Amino acid sequence: MQRWIVYLGMVLLVGCAGLSDQHLKFQQLNFAYERALRWGDYDKAYSAHINEKEPFSEQERKRLSHIRVSGYNVVNSQLSADQTRITQLIEIRFYNEDTAIERKMNFTLEWDLEKESGHWRITSPFPNIK
Repeated sequence: MQRWIVYLGMVLLVGCAGLSDQHLKFQQLNFAYERALRWGDYDKAYSAHINEKEPFSEQERKRLSHIRVSGYNVVNSQLSADQTRITQLIEIRFYNEDTAIERKMNFTLEWDLEKESGHWRITSPFPNIK
């Protein structure tokens, strides 16, 4: 069993060594975004969308407090030729705690790499989870 864990760790390290720093940063941010949605931290997920200027209204915040994301799946991901934009098709499953009916929706996330700072930012609007 311990050999298997050591082997898996070595495979992961070797695999990560081939990834660029920008790719690793993207993976970390992408995972943090998914985690924020899954744990219902909608304010954190919303803040990743740089084109959203107004914070959630109190009514919207209250509505979202009853929404639970039960699944998050990247259906498709495309990297632009100049490697400064990633477009993802996302499928999420969610339910309203009041109705307990699960729904799913697809939305597009567009990530842009800011050349000056080297940070990835979401330029698409926040998904309209209803």
